[in-house]
Amino acid sequence: MPEIISYSLLAIYILGMLIILGYSLALGHLLIGFWKSKRRNQKDPSLPSEWPKVTIQLPVFNELYVAERLVDAVAKIDYPLEKLEVQILDDSTDETSGLIQAKLKQYPAFPFVYLHRSNRKGFKAGALREGLIVAKGEFIAIFDADFLPNPDFLKKTIPYFQDDRVGMVQT
Repeated sequence: MPEIISYSLLAIYILGMLIILGYSLALGHLLIGFWKSKRRNQKDPSLPSEWPKVTIQLPVFNELYVAERLVDAVAKIDYPLEKLEVQILDDSTDETSGLIQAKLKQYPAFPFVYLHRSNRKGFKAGALREGLIVAKGEFIAIFDADFLPNPDFLKKTIPYFQDDRVGMVQT
């Protein structure tokens, strides 16, 4: 009887070790693939000969304390102004709307488009959808109100889209 227990425990132990070995080999395979892909994709894409039109969407809802900062940050975007459209999609019900409109007057040459909705149908997704209907850009970038993009954000990300296999870039 003790031999049966010993052999059973040994079989369970060996089975457990085989499972761990298989798991380790699978992870090793993934790790090797990761290393190979890192080596292959290290070079940055070249800059396009002509920059495409880009629409930046800024959905805002009662963002009183960050709205001005957001407008200031986006106004520093380094991109050809004739190829840029910045939609401020404002669903605010507080004084944020007035604050944003006053701030936009400080940047008369910048391509801001202010869209205010009185009904919040669809909430943030609804605002983005309505902005997308009138968007003129070939590419769309969406920044939340609490995100401050670097001025070179578009010039660093747009070149990746020259590769036809790329459909989305997340940074």
